[in-house]
Amino acid sequence: MKILYLEDESALSEWTANELRAIAELKEAGYEINDFFRVDQAKEFYDDNQGDIALIITDLNMDDRWLGEHKAESHGGFLTGAVWLQHFVFENNPATPTIIYSAYCDLLRKEKAYLITDNVQCVEKGVGEDFGFEGLIKAIEKVLGFSDLLKKLQEMYLNGG
Repeated sequence: MKILYLEDESALSEWTANELRAIAELKEAGYEINDFFRVDQAKEFYDDNQGDIALIITDLNMDDRWLGEHKAESHGGFLTGAVWLQHFVFENNPATPTIIYSAYCDLLRKEKAYLITDNVQCVEKGVGEDFGFEGLIKAIEKVLGFSDLLKKLQEMYLNGG
């Protein structure tokens, strides 16, 4: 099973993808992390693997040049991830489990609130228990049915992992 992770900030993408790959429970359950920096790359991967994708994690604010005729809906790139999901993922597979990991969740709720469903969560990047990486891990736990992933990741680092 595959997790598609789309984030255009390369340092954040590499760090987050590596952290997710370090979670033994995800590896043991057969999850493979596939990270992409550009919408066109993620779209191609999704098109080729959609039956094997268990979860999509995406940023919102990204380069919108690969949205084609839908580019104008991206609000200058601030909602690129949402437009990609709406037109290239949810049109064919509306129940695809998705975590939007972005500093622009408020804008998403204002402009495209209909995208937030039981299958789609928006986690704010930032600091705090329900934000940032901790919030992302909690959302992954909920979507994929795990418990204590964050605790186990923290223990791994405390034990020199």
